[in-house]
Amino acid sequence: MNHAMEIRASNLDASMLHLLVHCGLPIDDLGTAEGRARVWCFAARSGRETVGVIGLEEAGGDALLRSLAVHPDHRGTGLGKRLLAHTEQWARERGIERLYLLTTTAAAFFSACGYRSLAREAAPTAIRESAQFADICPGSAEFMGRTL
Repeated sequence: MNHAMEIRASNLDASMLHLLVHCGLPIDDLGTAEGRARVWCFAARSGRETVGVIGLEEAGGDALLRSLAVHPDHRGTGLGKRLLAHTEQWARERGIERLYLLTTTAAAFFSACGYRSLAREAAPTAIRESAQFADICPGSAEFMGRTL
């Protein structure tokens, strides 16, 4: 593993989509076609290989974290926390005050990073109206949030 790996803003590309699919995360509303969510993407690459990705969908003054994925060969290295911290800092610099997410598998990870479980009914309107919240994630997904 390249320990000098950088995390950078990136246009959504085939390698990122492949990693998301490989990790079992939804991609149905990602991309540039009309009606698809505008998601800011950040990628960690080792050479030409995408080994980590995270997205952020702005929703009013808040944002929805999207699809934090780390390649299985790079898990346990702190890369997920680095991706999350990078995205949180980027959001702060844009004036975003609150981040939200939905997860079916990573509640413990996000809880350890300062996110708390919230009632789905407490979601801001712009978050509730996102395709991720309204259609893509199952009702059983845990809704979590954090003030930056």
